[in-house]
Amino acid sequence: MKNKQVADVLEQLADILEFKGEMPFKINAYRKGARTISELSEDIEKIWRDGQLASLPGVGKGIQGKVEQFLQEGKISQLEKVLEGTPKDLFKLLSISNFGPKSVALAHKQLGVETLDDLKRALDDGLLATLPGMGEKKVENIRKGLELLRTAEKTISIGIALPLVYTM
Repeated sequence: MKNKQVADVLEQLADILEFKGEMPFKINAYRKGARTISELSEDIEKIWRDGQLASLPGVGKGIQGKVEQFLQEGKISQLEKVLEGTPKDLFKLLSISNFGPKSVALAHKQLGVETLDDLKRALDDGLLATLPGMGEKKVENIRKGLELLRTAEKTISIGIALPLVYTM
C-alpha cells in the first residue's frame, strides 16, 4: 500500500507551501487530503484504479491530479517546482518538533537559518529567542526537539537491529 507515501508527499507539499507563505486554504486542503489518505483502510492505488478518488472526502480535483501523478510517476511536479531555489537542508528543520513551517520561515528570513548547525548556533547565541513569537518555553522545546533529532539519527531501529544481531 502506498497510502503513507502519498500522504507524506502531500504533507511535505503543504509544509513547503506554508513555509513559502501560500494561502492557508490551499495548505489546509493538502493537509486534509493527506489525513484522509493516511487513514484509509483500503489501498489508494486500488481506489485510483477503480476511479474512486473523487469519492474521498477532502480530495478534490487538484489533489486527485497530484495523487494520480504520484502513483504513475512516483513524483509530483509541483513539489519539485516549489523546491527549486530552496536550500534542501532547510526542510530537514521541519522534522524538529515544535519548529513548524512558520517558525522555520521566520528563522530563515531573519537569521539566515538553513541547516541544523545554523539552528544550533541561533539557539546557543540566543538569537532565536529574539524573534517574534519565540518565547522562552518554545525555544527550549525547539532545543529539545533538535537534540532528539540528532540522537535519533545515531540510533538504529529495532526492526533493523534484531535481524543483524541474529545473523551474528
